Order: sequence, then C-alpha cells, then structure tokens
Amino acid sequence: MLRIIIEGVEDASFLESFLERKLKKSRGTHFDFVSSGGWSKLSELSPQIEEFHDAGDTIVVVFDADSEDKHSNGGHSKRLEKLRSILNEQPKIRPLASKIDIFLFPNNGDDGDLEVLLEGAVPADKRYVFDCFENYLRCVASESNRRSMQYVRPNQKSKIFAYTECFPKSKTTERTGKEKRSAYHPDYWDFYSLHLTPLLQFFERHFEASQAAE
Repeated sequence: MLRIIIEGVEDASFLESFLERKLKKSRGTHFDFVSSGGWSKLSELSPQIEEFHDAGDTIVVVFDADSEDKHSNGGHSKRLEKLRSILNEQPKIRPLASKIDIFLFPNNGDDGDLEVLLEGAVPADKRYVFDCFENYLRCVASESNRRSMQYVRPNQKSKIFAYTECFPKSKTTERTGKEKRSAYHPDYWDFYSLHLTPLLQFFERHFEASQAAE
C-alpha cells in the first residue's frame, strides 16, 4: 500500500478525489493518508513510518512548499531541505529517509501551496470568479486607503473558499461509515489541467513502485 503523509484534512480531500479520478485508485485499498498536523510535526510520525516500512509499504510525503516571506523555512528549496533534515535526524528512520520521496505543492518546484494548485485546476469557463474576487479586493483596498483604515489582503485560502462557496456542488460531502469525506466535483475542477501533471507523474511513479513491492 502507498502511505501518503499529509498536513491536514483538505489535502486528503483533494488527493482522494484526484487519485480516484486520474488513477482509479481507492483509499483504503491502494493508498491511505497519515495526517501530520503540519510540516513541523513530521518527526512525531517516526513510529508510524517505521511500522509502515516494516510492513513493506511505500511511503511518500506531500506537503506545502509555502513561501519564504510568509513562513519560516518556507519556499520550495528551504522546505525540502528542512524536511530531509527532519527525517535524517530521527535515529530509527534515518536509514529509511532516502527511500521516502517528497512532493511539495503546488508543483514540486515552485513556492506555494495546495490552494495555488487548486486555482490552476479551475476550468476556464469558471475563472471569471477570480476576476470578480480581484475586483472586490481592489475595491476594498481603495476604500480602506480613502478612509485611512488598515487593510489586510485575504490569503489564497480565502480565494478558493470564495470559489467553492459560489458553487456549492464544487465539493460534495458524503458519509462513509462514521467518516465524512469531501469530494471535488469534476464540473468545477479540471483534473486534466496541465498544472496537475507533476502531481500525476509523482503518483504514477510511486504506485508502480508500491505494486512492484507487493
């Protein structure tokens, strides 16, 4: 099985929909998630990582790259280096560290996060929502300046939230057993977007490795 270490719930929601749509892989059968609660808590998963390795599972990490100006150790290069350092600092998993591949949103090369990737996956016929959002931001900034009021520009998460709120069916919530899962609806997310190609190639490679190990 492929064990995917993520930061939080939204990562799992998107990746589950993505892997089911693009690779016909199902959670619990072909892959499962392990939530770290944030990139800085990766070291706390050392026991689970050791257990997964002993079971013959393939382990990957999928986190946000973030940016240097907003996060400590942010930015693709710094975050990747820091995560490698965290893995190598754990005595029990140091020998396994080189076998654990890491993908950083949005595309495993640039700074950013899941929300940057999601914006790139919005279909062309619905991108007008972001134009409207930018007009709203310009209006608020202009009025705030005119009134000499402090203004904080909303972050990328606010943009994506505004989009999903415009189209309630863009994400549907289903209950599976005792767990609620959100699915990304293909009418509102382009799973064939070129922005998703690096992520697709990453998982294609690791699912092949996982199957070969079984």
